Amino acid sequence: MNSHNINPRTLTIFTDSGVSLDSLQNPNNDAHLVQETKNKLTSMVTYKWKIKFSFVKAHVGIIGNEMADSLTKEAARSEETNYVFSRIPINGIYRETTEEGIIKEKWE
Repeated sequence: MNSHNINPRTLTIFTDSGVSLDSLQNPNNDAHLVQETKNKLTSMVTYKWKIKFSFVKAHVGIIGNEMADSLTKEAARSEETNYVFSRIPINGIYRETTEEGIIKEKWE
């Protein structure tokens, strides 16, 4: 293999979240976290990073995916985690309220 063909600025992100991938591809999605992610990706591309996304099935025994799920749960339960999420996506509120039987029109 010729080492000149290797791009050291290549990043492959493996995810089991089809919703996340769809959100990043949707130009009309203006959710805060989606926009923040798009901005960071755009910045990386500006600095000549090649970024790939790869979908992996969840809960089918893929070791890396199972480990990532485990570490995510551990981090979420940790008292040392100092992340504060102050933004609740409106679609999340909408979904929760409709599931609880609250009429959609109250939010519109």
